[in-house]
Amino acid sequence: MHIWIDARSPYAFEKIYSITLIERLLRQLFVLGVKKHVTVVLPLHLSLARMLRDDFLPRFSLEYSTVNSEEALYALVQAEKDAEQSLMLLDGDGIYDERVLRALLTNSHSLVIRGGNLEETPLAAFIHASDRKLLADNPPHLRQIMEQKSPPGWIEILSIDEMERYIPELRQTAVPMLLKLRQKQSIRAIEDEMYENTFKGVMDFIATYVYRLPVRELTRWLAPTRVTPNQITAVSVICSFAALPLFVMGWLWTGLAVAFTFIIADSLDGKLARLTIRLSNVAGHVDHVTSPVFEAGYYLAWGWYFSSGNFAAPPGQAGLLLFCFYGLDKITTSVFGLKYGRSLLDYQPWDARFHLIAARRTINFFIMALGCLFQNPVVALYVITTWMGVTMLWHMYRFALHVHRGRILERPQPI
Repeated sequence: MHIWIDARSPYAFEKIYSITLIERLLRQLFVLGVKKHVTVVLPLHLSLARMLRDDFLPRFSLEYSTVNSEEALYALVQAEKDAEQSLMLLDGDGIYDERVLRALLTNSHSLVIRGGNLEETPLAAFIHASDRKLLADNPPHLRQIMEQKSPPGWIEILSIDEMERYIPELRQTAVPMLLKLRQKQSIRAIEDEMYENTFKGVMDFIATYVYRLPVRELTRWLAPTRVTPNQITAVSVICSFAALPLFVMGWLWTGLAVAFTFIIADSLDGKLARLTIRLSNVAGHVDHVTSPVFEAGYYLAWGWYFSSGNFAAPPGQAGLLLFCFYGLDKITTSVFGLKYGRSLLDYQPWDARFHLIAARRTINFFIMALGCLFQNPVVALYVITTWMGVTMLWHMYRFALHVHRGRILERPQPI
């Protein structure tokens, strides 16, 4: 496949989270498996290499070529030597959801994807090699095809409203973004919308209403710097470990401060990675493995401190119960997700509503902070243990109910 990107619009070099739209598109294509056969059409006398960030070439070894020309894109496409390759046509000033690009890259027949507003929809087309001879006009002809209710039989028209909206890893439903940048004044609003699309759709009330906006501004502030998502992940892991001995020694306020820093960093690294296209599988695995391990350790540490190391005492037993309830709850939700490809936390509206107040680390830390504030943290431990037990039973009940009623959805398949 040969990918042509028309980057002659000045908006192709406007920045979203400190990355130009054309560079963002190149990064996305590389992440999706494209390593070569990319041609970028540029205005005369403009060098693409000078417009890329310093961290592009070391991280994204994408082989691309550039053409400086004022000719119509289709004329350039027709002049290429290998006319038997499939084509993918994109606009450099477009903002493309990963799901849109994946659909084009994996399709087996000619396809054009259109957005809700055709005037603001960038070119998103895949032309199969066998259909290249049927593309008898220039690329604007594709836009005319998009407007037709009955397109010619050789090409399919797909609306983004018809595409899969549910994103399992983020537990949220969002229409894929397919937007052509038309004015600089809209960049801030677009950045905010992109941020919302990277935030998990179902969170506890503290994440939803307290630190959602601060994390957004931290992400915007860090995007142009040399700070990497992996460095933020390292801070998160260090803080998650550091809180453990602090809780064991009874330094509750210090431990909670470090733990809340861990929570902010744990949210920030993913947002920064997704919005600047710097995802790391290793960092993601480290984060997902260490976070639940240390969280379980906090609960044992509280039981140890409040019982002076005697787990037979009531506070120690509460710590052990909290540890067990947490483990069983994680097993319940994880088995549901692995088996059915959909999170139990947002499977039905009631599941999503309950998750706002479910026993999770942020809410548990908040309850412990209240206990410390009112100088009775051991009572907070009993409250957390009780609420974790309720949360575990609720998830077990909902798991059994969904299975019994036969409502399990099939595993979502990418379009």
